[in-house]
Amino acid sequence: MPRSESWLPVLLLVALAAITIWLTQAMKIRAPSPPSELKHEADTIVESLTATQYDPAGQVRSVLRAQKMLHYPDDGSSQLLGVQFEGREPEQAPFSVRSKEGFVSQDRKDVFFYGDVRAVQESETGQPPLVITTDKLHVRPEEGNASTDQAVLIEQGESTARASSLEINNKTRIAKLTHVRSIYKISPKQR
Repeated sequence: MPRSESWLPVLLLVALAAITIWLTQAMKIRAPSPPSELKHEADTIVESLTATQYDPAGQVRSVLRAQKMLHYPDDGSSQLLGVQFEGREPEQAPFSVRSKEGFVSQDRKDVFFYGDVRAVQESETGQPPLVITTDKLHVRPEEGNASTDQAVLIEQGESTARASSLEINNKTRIAKLTHVRSIYKISPKQR
């Protein structure tokens, strides 16, 4: 018997083994890979944002403007840059807030303003507006609450108050200040 014929069964067995291994690998059911954890990276960026909220009667309730908004899918929050907010509550004077930055929680119940925060409550009685300046302001719009644990300056006309913290409820018109120093000047109209 020639030598090449003696190797033929071995070559067939090797080829059969190689095909079997290849088919096994090709047919293997791979377990799905676990989902990757979301990183705190923006998935949406909006430039020159204007968002308007209306009441059931179709009247403007609030307007939010920002130079830029970044939305983060991992926690559903939004970061705002160059923020301006205007609110109009029924039977109350308009108010506004501006700041360098802002943060809105996923459920929209918490809004934070950061950096050169200036809040203005217009007067209903012809008095000068009430102006609040601070570095950080936490607002809960649905509750009408605003607070800060930072130094705050409150001005109305020539009257001023400085405090180390502030809690205010726009609905009840009650404000709580700590470590207050104030100067109250009576206007000629009040005398």
